[in-house]
Amino acid sequence: MKKIILPKDKERLDAIREDLDKYLDNIDFDDIEDGLDTRRYQEKEYLEAILFDTYEDDKKRKFKRIGFRSKNLCKLDLREVSFEDVSFNGEDYPDLEEGERIDLSNTNARIDFSKSYEYKTTGQVVLKSVDFHGTNLSRNNWHDLTNKCFAFIKNCNFADTHSSLTDEGRKVYLKINGTDLSNNDLSDISINYDKQLSLSPEITFISCIFTKTGINVEYRGNDKGTIREIVTDPNYKGCKYNGRPIRTKDEIDELKHKGMAKIMKSQLLGTNK
Repeated sequence: MKKIILPKDKERLDAIREDLDKYLDNIDFDDIEDGLDTRRYQEKEYLEAILFDTYEDDKKRKFKRIGFRSKNLCKLDLREVSFEDVSFNGEDYPDLEEGERIDLSNTNARIDFSKSYEYKTTGQVVLKSVDFHGTNLSRNNWHDLTNKCFAFIKNCNFADTHSSLTDEGRKVYLKINGTDLSNNDLSDISINYDKQLSLSPEITFISCIFTKTGINVEYRGNDKGTIREIVTDPNYKGCKYNGRPIRTKDEIDELKHKGMAKIMKSQLLGTNK
């Protein structure tokens, strides 16, 4: 296959990105699974040239920002793409609009935060305004990444990323703000309901979403209204309250039905005492 040479001119490169985005808009995952030839767009060198813009910091260190920002990234094979020296601090992206996130959702990218620009230059993981939803981040060991240095995660989407955030009882140092953590296993973490903080001083949560994480919400007060708020809050669906599973009304009704069915079966078999 003839080697594709991309222009270094930013304006022309952006035009190529726009054309690629339009092309990807017109195909779906069924097309790809059926053998659609996308080799032109799968070469590692080509993908990296399309994906990233290169910059220099004030110390002349080169780093990359994600220049091709599209919901269609998930249609490309990013397994071999290197995210080394990439900045994941969306707040520093000059052209990222307020409320916008860098979209890395549902990709097969193999991202190692220890090779990111911020980690290599400051020793800290800085993830701000990035949507990782559905992308597997399990290769990141948070204890090793945050050994006495905090990781800052703000305004991100970490849902369905296989992120446990802990490491078999070893301390991790995390500050997480305004981030969706749904459908990850956080069952070994407890938070204080009143302060919305982890009971471990090394982890701070602020305005996060915990749906179906198994996280334990601790409240030692007796106010029935507060207890009702906890057990009916959609944010805590699939979590625990003082160590007990929080269940929806439908789940409770189903358990009652199963319990009655078990009693009836035992009575029919003559095993009920």
